[in-house]
Amino acid sequence: MKKYLIPIIVLLALSVCTTTSFALVYDFRSLEAFSALHGQIGGTFTVDGIPSEVRAGLMNASGDFNLGGGSASLAISPFTDAGLGVVSTSGNDQVNADTFIFGLSDGVVFNFDPLFAPEEITLTKFFNGEDIRIFVNGVYFGDFLGSASGEETISLGAEIISTLAVTTLGDDSPLASSDDSDYYVANIRGTVVLEPSTMLLLGSGLAGLVGFRRKFRG
Repeated sequence: MKKYLIPIIVLLALSVCTTTSFALVYDFRSLEAFSALHGQIGGTFTVDGIPSEVRAGLMNASGDFNLGGGSASLAISPFTDAGLGVVSTSGNDQVNADTFIFGLSDGVVFNFDPLFAPEEITLTKFFNGEDIRIFVNGVYFGDFLGSASGEETISLGAEIISTLAVTTLGDDSPLASSDDSDYYVANIRGTVVLEPSTMLLLGSGLAGLVGFRRKFRG
């Protein structure tokens, strides 16, 4: 017991004044993402114990979101070679977060755990005219227009983000070059920050575990 006591005391002391962080990537091209989210209107994808809620639906140019898209019956659809998109469950599997109907576009919304600070999002784009609109915490963040296919990584800045929404622009928007904005969310990268209180709980748990082991042996 004594040989464990000093390290535990040190850990508890450090936990009171130390903030620990580590990089985390939500990779939506993974088999884990496919298993957790495919075919669902809304689901949770967890990496390293940190969950992210993902929802599919229709979104207007102001960021107003309709979960599932009503009669459109939209669902999440991750692909291991591209990323996470939105598809129609009514049989049209070509709807991948791109269709502009009556002022509404397919969209996907991410709700993050408070411990996770998103820093950038990578999109996999296809065809021509990848006209993407992003909202951060329900507020317009920016339009990202382009004509080249491939991956594009967008910096989300340094602010704390709890909600990230990705949709597209259609022909009705003067900024849009095309309504063929086929894209998938390949990944979201950021940092997990463990505050001192979290570290204190971890240290206390280790101390309790050692105490239980000693009692069990006695």
